[in-house]
Amino acid sequence: EARTATLGISDKTSFLGHQEDSTTVYKKFDIFALSSATEQMPLSVLEAMSSGLPIVSTDVGDIRDMVSSKNRPFIRKTCDDLLNALTMLAVDPELRLDVGHANRERCVEVFDIARMYAEYDKLYDEARTRL
Repeated sequence: EARTATLGISDKTSFLGHQEDSTTVYKKFDIFALSSATEQMPLSVLEAMSSGLPIVSTDVGDIRDMVSSKNRPFIRKTCDDLLNALTMLAVDPELRLDVGHANRERCVEVFDIARMYAEYDKLYDEARTRL
């Protein structure tokens, strides 16, 4: 928080802490950015995709495979390259909407909870038959 004051952006920055319902928070975003050094399959990325947001992220864990094909160019190898990806999306509202829409479709198609439960059931059934 002190750093945002030093940079003169505290009026444009919010530190919300834990949120019971993240849906309302994601609706305020234009872009979801993640600069993690390590991840696997972050729930925050799925939440952002479900909200129809484009994702800018470091290429860690399963993030590249999670997002839509239209979003993959914005998954970058280094944190230094995130600025380029953010800039591309920040200056192009139509691109943001197109990528965000593709992410929402992918999230519903691939990561729907009922579908995931069915896939787990199938996997467990296959494992049981092998015993």
